[in-house]
Amino acid sequence: MSMNKRYFQNRILSWYASHRRRLPWRAGKSHWGRDPYRVLVSEVMLQQTQVDRVIPYYERWMKRWPTVRHLARARLASVIKAWAGLGYNRRAVYLHEAAITVVSEFGGEFPRSEEELVSLPGVGRYTARAVLAFANGEDVGVLETNTKRVLLRIFFGTNSLEEFKVFLGQEVTATSLRAQRSSQERAALLLRLMHQRFFGGDDSSPKFTHFVRSVSVSPSKKSSASEPLPQKAFSFGLLSERDLLVLADAVVPKGKGDEWNQALMDFGAMVCTAKRPKCEECPLRKICRWYASGRKQGMAQWSNGQIVTKQRVRFEETDRYFRGRIVDALRGSSFSTESLREYLEMRHGLSSRERFDRLITDLGSDGLIKVDSSCHVSLP
Repeated sequence: MSMNKRYFQNRILSWYASHRRRLPWRAGKSHWGRDPYRVLVSEVMLQQTQVDRVIPYYERWMKRWPTVRHLARARLASVIKAWAGLGYNRRAVYLHEAAITVVSEFGGEFPRSEEELVSLPGVGRYTARAVLAFANGEDVGVLETNTKRVLLRIFFGTNSLEEFKVFLGQEVTATSLRAQRSSQERAALLLRLMHQRFFGGDDSSPKFTHFVRSVSVSPSKKSSASEPLPQKAFSFGLLSERDLLVLADAVVPKGKGDEWNQALMDFGAMVCTAKRPKCEECPLRKICRWYASGRKQGMAQWSNGQIVTKQRVRFEETDRYFRGRIVDALRGSSFSTESLREYLEMRHGLSSRERFDRLITDLGSDGLIKVDSSCHVSLP
């Protein structure tokens, strides 16, 4: 079945009308009722963190710092303490720095272009586009974990960019491709294999580049993906984030950037999930390449779309775990470096002095702690 942009859009929006999640940061409508500051706070909190866990933090945060100016005036130590339990504490520092930048360099008004937004501390392409779509109502695609997975499964029959490349690599191995072949031959072979695996049929099947052009809407002048696709965009089968951004922009219904991206996020979070997708309930299964491939049956070898290639390291043995324990300790009181090292060794088993010193240095560089001249450690 050929891909149909309108079918895809209508099915997603129809599903969303009946199943949308009621979330506090979605109060109001884009263009006039949704504060970009609130969008930014919610998007940063939602990075690597489940929605249900974020909601109470978001509501407390907004009561304490209801505007970007309130946050810019706050002490960084207070911001870090308020972040306790959300993890990835560096996000709190970035939010604080971004608020200060908005107030000091933009007069307290959020910039309205993608490039200006990504100039804010800690704001990447995804977060900038979320602000443009959800606060300003612009027709730009928002690529995050859920939307990326939906687009990859529907249009490419794969869970992730990494899986896509591995499948291609397996096909290349099976056809005994040798490294000595010219880059032109390799690109042609990989493109052909991509079509056979993900688009079906022989070499006469439509090229993906032609497909993207066929579904494209008028690109936004402010979109980072609005430049024409290069002729060799998919050489070597190395589908990139930028290529997905082109597709994400192309399928946004005109005038519905806000609603569409919220719908796609909810659909990925509730139906097209990473580990237990509800394929039998999915309104898109008739056009889904992943469903048609039967690849769901082999999901045991995947973990959140990533190939499991080696035994996982216990979280309690990672730098991230120990960084969190250091910041948590300092939320309660300050320490001398030696007493903090002893506390980490006794309570959490961090016995390596070299590793402790490196973690302290890294946390200081990230702005999460400070060490004074007398080797006293505290929050900033």
